Formats: sequence, C-alpha cells, structure tokens
Amino acid sequence: MDIEYISIIISVVSLVVASSSLYLVWKRYRATNDWNRRIATHNTLMDLTSGTHSERMDALVTLVGRDSLTSGSYADIANSLEKGELEKLNKTINEILNTYTLLSLNIKNHVLDDQLAYHHLAYKFVNFYRWCESYINEVRNKANERFLFIDFENLVVDWQEEIILNANRYRASQEKARKIKSRL
Repeated sequence: MDIEYISIIISVVSLVVASSSLYLVWKRYRATNDWNRRIATHNTLMDLTSGTHSERMDALVTLVGRDSLTSGSYADIANSLEKGELEKLNKTINEILNTYTLLSLNIKNHVLDDQLAYHHLAYKFVNFYRWCESYINEVRNKANERFLFIDFENLVVDWQEEIILNANRYRASQEKARKIKSRL
C-alpha cells in the first residue's frame, strides 16, 4: 500500500472519530441544557408560588377583593378608590406586571420551559391580563410607550389560543367517549 493511501485512511478515520465525539458532546450539552431549563422553571415557579409574588397577590386581593379579580376589572375598581388607595393598587399591579413580563421574556428566550410554565401559569396570566388590560393601556398612553408589557401581552395572546385549542380537543374527546359509551 501506498503511504498516501494510508494517510488518507487515517485522516478519514480521524475525521469520523472527531465528528462522532463532537456529536456526542453536543447531544450531552443539549440534554443538560434542557434539564437545567426544567429545573430553573421548577425553581422559579416554586418561588413564584411561595415568595414575594404570593404576597403581592395577597395585597392585591386585600385592596380589590377576590370577587373583583374574577368578575370585575381594574377600570371598575379604579374609579371607586381614593387617591392613596389607587396609588397603592397601581404600585402593586406594576410589581406583578413587571414579574410577569420578566417571566414572559424568559419563556420567550427559552430560559424557562414553556410547557411547564403554561401548565402552571396560563390561566393566571390570562385572567390577570383581562382584569388589568385597561390599566396597561392607561400606563402605555401616559408613558407614550406602546411596547410596555408587550412580552407579557404576547404570551397571553399565545396562551389564550392554546387554551381554546385545548378546550376544543377536550370537548371532542368527551364527545367521542360519549359515542363509544352509547354503543356499548
């Protein structure tokens, strides 16, 4: 055999070994990254449930009442509050919106796992957005900044669509189950 031929074979084998090693390293990195993202999401959701956010939500409920959060809106409440109470309410809402916007940015940029976050936060985000949508618009107009809280709003729109799709899938599966049961 010719030395050039042996050199080519050694180069090809080296290239295959290096490529395989690189692929395995990339695959391991990807798996570790996904795991770390899920752990970060879990820890963030636990902090959200038991940390300062929980205290902010309790303060909001104290200010406006639980019924107002589920059936009313910010606009309904704001007109009935005195100036000091309104300022306290606005500060609390801003803190919650800032937290939700930061979470939305982390979900958008894949720092947090979107499916875990969806299952834990979707209804909370959608309901809170509906409740304070007039406040968000008011703040945007005052600041002349139309993109304020936009990442939170975009996530809410996406999750609303997903909630509707999931509800339709659920209804379809329930209907299918009823048909099957009626045949038995």
